[in-house]
Amino acid sequence: LIKCSACVIRHYQAIFDLTREEMELLFAYMTRFEKIRQCCGMQMSKYEILRLNGCEMSKYIERSDYPKCEMYNLSKIENEFEGMPIPYTENNSDLHWTKSGDCARFVSEISSGKGFNGNPFEGCFIKGRFAGYTPLVKPESDISEVKIKARVDISKGIPKSNPFHSKMSFDPLVNNYIKFHNLAINDGRLKDGARYLVYTCSDKSRCGGVGDRVLGMVKAFYFAMATGRVLLIDAHFPIELKKTLNPSFIKWDANFPATKFIFDDMKLGVPMKHREDVVGYFLDRCNGVKRWKLINILESKYMEALLNQNNHSSKIKLSVSSAIHQ
Repeated sequence: LIKCSACVIRHYQAIFDLTREEMELLFAYMTRFEKIRQCCGMQMSKYEILRLNGCEMSKYIERSDYPKCEMYNLSKIENEFEGMPIPYTENNSDLHWTKSGDCARFVSEISSGKGFNGNPFEGCFIKGRFAGYTPLVKPESDISEVKIKARVDISKGIPKSNPFHSKMSFDPLVNNYIKFHNLAINDGRLKDGARYLVYTCSDKSRCGGVGDRVLGMVKAFYFAMATGRVLLIDAHFPIELKKTLNPSFIKWDANFPATKFIFDDMKLGVPMKHREDVVGYFLDRCNGVKRWKLINILESKYMEALLNQNNHSSKIKLSVSSAIHQ
């Protein structure tokens, strides 16, 4: 994928019975889209963000995933892409490319001292792991030798039928929430009076791309934990979530009573609250610009109270990495 990410479309030719002409069109479309995605927009390549902010790039340019944006005529690529017969739509013009001329606009914005998602540029370094930068397994290692080591034993109450039961582990705080959640579900339905919140994903403008959706669900999980609610997930964009992921340790797809309430509790500036007068409600957009970060939830007074309540404050050190891992 690093050497030729667009080449993966060849695997779809037999599946969709595509002709050679259709394959050539699709390949031309995706190669142009790839350059626009990497070189334009507020979520452009991390390398390109560094370059546009004047950083020294000599240590990066030989990497296989370096996008080489400076070598392309982006205006020409934009025009070619816009003129292709395959339609393209994007609702968030503040973050992503939507029409010819946007590349120049985003380049100007990033060059003015902005970083990923339009946040202030933090400096000439790269945070996090991504394709081609830090290998997860050393090349000389045999993947069959990579083993999962449990940090703590799984407590009673977690479904024994789960195939990963003997390989997965959680900290006590998460284990307690799993038990709390499962006690509120009976025969696939939420018990009467159980307080709940629903992460919902019905269209891209509401829940974003794959990364936004995954992080949004993680944030919703810890938000539900902090506010003492059962987390349920109602996601059917771009397809129903249950077609790709099965409920495991918690029954997140349980049936729940209809509710008319929807609150934008993840919006930056909206104080976290229990909403004692509401039994259940839908969460508005969980991830994206001007949303609470996961660390804000983990360091909230409600999470601190939960740790103290269960005498875990000295045993558990909450962090973004451990939260996402679990």
